[in-house]
Amino acid sequence: MTTVGYGDLVPQNGKSKVFVTIYILFAFGVLASSMSAVGAVPFRIQELKKIEKCLSLLGDSLEAEELRALCECREIVKIRNPMQIQASANDPHVLRSEFVLWQLTKQGKLKMDDIAPCLATFDSLDLDGSGNLNQEDIDIYLKHQEDKNHQHPDSARI
Repeated sequence: MTTVGYGDLVPQNGKSKVFVTIYILFAFGVLASSMSAVGAVPFRIQELKKIEKCLSLLGDSLEAEELRALCECREIVKIRNPMQIQASANDPHVLRSEFVLWQLTKQGKLKMDDIAPCLATFDSLDLDGSGNLNQEDIDIYLKHQEDKNHQHPDSARI
């Protein structure tokens, strides 16, 4: 970096003083950034261990009890609507997207507060409650919108 205050090398003219000032500020930023990166290593190692623990939570196989426990865990239940919860009680299963969301919440990368608005939007479009958006849902939604417009013609103009 540089030494300041020892007096062995001192900038003599204005241009060299400006250069040294800019150099010192830049070097300080590089040093601070490097120290920050080195200081973050233990936290990153801890985060990677947590992720590995979450990913290996179920191991290489899944037994019936583990599947049932996964279906009944807090995160999966919050992701599902009542119809999906009932279907899973009769036939335990976890969808790929549910598994991914569960993993991301367990790893601390997502919070249910982040997911809830997306689920609410999906549920407002999934009028049959099946957990799938398809053409039938779109047709029902459009029919509801059309019925609303016919019931309140003044609100359609706004």
